[in-house]
Amino acid sequence: MRKSVLPFIIFSRVFHGIRANTRKLKNLCSLGLYQHLSISEKPAEELADEEGNKIPNPHYHLWITNDGLLTSWLLRTIKEDILSMVIDEADTAYEVWTSLEQQLLPVTVEKKDNLKKKLIGIKKGSRSIDEYLKDFKYTCDNLPAIKKPSFDLDKVFQFARGLGNQYMNF
Repeated sequence: MRKSVLPFIIFSRVFHGIRANTRKLKNLCSLGLYQHLSISEKPAEELADEEGNKIPNPHYHLWITNDGLLTSWLLRTIKEDILSMVIDEADTAYEVWTSLEQQLLPVTVEKKDNLKKKLIGIKKGSRSIDEYLKDFKYTCDNLPAIKKPSFDLDKVFQFARGLGNQYMNF
């Protein structure tokens, strides 16, 4: 069985809040659904009995049902910009997962540098405080995806610095 570091990378990038997503992954394991993300083979639709006669595989229909539910859950919780990367080529939960893995897992030096520059250079400017906060939060939420978490105090100082002079007394 293939182990993947992807749960913490993809879920922290795609979903909201790493703690909640870790809990979701544990739920997948406890429900016996994690195998749908790590094993590409479907069970056979039919099996042979002792006499060689073909009989329906009882696990096949359960697998199809569970995989459909998990695939649906994944596709409904992925942000739209990422969804467009996987929707055309994925029929099973495994295919959705591996497509995300192939497209989002590679962390290049360029991605790291761009995200660090964005965090340092992010300014409120003429935007509303809500727009600035959303942009800042989105950037911070992506830091674990490049294996570059930052401390909360650093984020607070960076956020305050980006507000500009009109908020200096704050």
